[in-house]
Amino acid sequence: MIGPEHMKSLIVLAALLMSFVSPIPAQEESASPAAEKKSYPEVPKEYEVGESTVSPNGRFAILYPVRNEDSNGDPGLPNLLVRLKPYAVLQEIERGVGVTWKGGRGAADAKWNGNDWVAVWHHRKWGDEDLVVFEIANDKIKRGI
Repeated sequence: MIGPEHMKSLIVLAALLMSFVSPIPAQEESASPAAEKKSYPEVPKEYEVGESTVSPNGRFAILYPVRNEDSNGDPGLPNLLVRLKPYAVLQEIERGVGVTWKGGRGAADAKWNGNDWVAVWHHRKWGDEDLVVFEIANDKIKRGI
């Protein structure tokens, strides 16, 4: 059992510790940048921007044909590597086999290395295929490897 003289010391120690701990301010609720859907008014209405394919500087991305949920059919439009603003098509991505809408088997995906190099490939049933690396210079495709 703790005696009265030790109890007083414990209370003083607890008070000192509490005075050194700064109160944690409550965080304001704010939408994270990832949660906000960005608008790209110059992109044709038949296409949507693949948010995961946007370049680090936000200038380039892959476009996917908008999926018609009613028919569930492939619209037959290719994926596009584009400059978002001002809008310009840099490269039509070869279709191959499969659908081209976002998340579909056969759709293109991209991984950026800085803002000038992008690796583009297609997701297929048994793995990824058709890897092409593009170098972008002066807002144009300089070369594809």
